[in-house]
Amino acid sequence: MDRKGCHLKVHIEVNGVRSAVIIDTGASNTVFDKNSLYLLAPDEKADKIESVSTAVGSNNLETHTANISVLGFGEHRLKNYKAVLLDLSNINEAFSMAGLSPVIGILGGDLLMKWKASIDYGNKTLKLRIRKNKSNPD
Repeated sequence: MDRKGCHLKVHIEVNGVRSAVIIDTGASNTVFDKNSLYLLAPDEKADKIESVSTAVGSNNLETHTANISVLGFGEHRLKNYKAVLLDLSNINEAFSMAGLSPVIGILGGDLLMKWKASIDYGNKTLKLRIRKNKSNPD
């Protein structure tokens, strides 16, 4: 958790670059800041998609997707992850005003469920329970 609140912040790797994301159990999908992702994966091409996303405290947000070659969390890796990209500058501006470091994304319910995540708020830990087998090589 960050030192000035209860934002759960963890580090992930995007194409080998270690970066911070916040955990949002209320977010259906994991999303990345479209501006930050260009820095982490400059060779990736973002595609605009027709659907429009909404978030608390914002109007409709223009949505893009891009392929992340390798998305890593601890010992777990997802190859060719199709990432949703949004402009998260409003979140990073709020973090900056609060004296917090920026994040490149929001870890949402899709990956939390895939990785069978459990959060222990008392001990400030996130545990993943992924079993590798033939049907789930990730």
